[in-house]
Amino acid sequence: MVLSAYPTFREDCTSLLKKYLTPTLFKKLCSLETSNSFTLKRAIHSGVIHQDSNVGIYAGDAESYQLFRELFNPIIEDYHGFRDQDRHFSELKSNPLDMKNPDPEGHHILSTRIRVARNLSGAPLGAAINRKQRHAVTQKIVAALLSLEGQLAGRYYPLENMREEDKTRLIDDHFLFKQGDRFLEAAGLNRDWPEDRGSIIIERKRFWSGLTKKINCALFRWSRVGYRFCFLSSS
Repeated sequence: MVLSAYPTFREDCTSLLKKYLTPTLFKKLCSLETSNSFTLKRAIHSGVIHQDSNVGIYAGDAESYQLFRELFNPIIEDYHGFRDQDRHFSELKSNPLDMKNPDPEGHHILSTRIRVARNLSGAPLGAAINRKQRHAVTQKIVAALLSLEGQLAGRYYPLENMREEDKTRLIDDHFLFKQGDRFLEAAGLNRDWPEDRGSIIIERKRFWSGLTKKINCALFRWSRVGYRFCFLSSS
């Protein structure tokens, strides 16, 4: 589906979408679509509907960042300070980190949580993924994580048809995530909710994984100890 006209933005709209989507750029990009049929209209729909958005644009797949790069790149640089020529650097060891304990007497910090979000290579992102693709992604992640043994052995709790006692316990333990807000709804990330959404809980390590909400897989390591580096590599 192709947008027929440049969207109208309110005067009080301060989103990055409004800042960088010029009529000329709109005309250049509006007829393009990725191999997953993701278009400019779908990418900016949430930001056009909800003009109190801070950003206002969602990628549908990895291809979106290249196909619509003239819009995504300046927004990413403005929001994250990450330029097109910059490259990510990953370090999974804790040794290089030199950080003092901000609460050495344990009066203020009650718990620590580390979150890592990842998408599967080749799979569409939440704004573009369809029911069949989401099911395949979920099955692949569940199979991989449930193959872990010993202290990393876990259990999968699908949101669909979840028992009330499980729901209550997971909410109390902060392991259950909710449906997305109005911004995510307009972007298509709540589509087919709650099918193929759920959490894999590894009780002994206070480790859990949330599947196919905003991204394909979010990994969490939670410690009730006030200040602690909780690295997935040590889990």
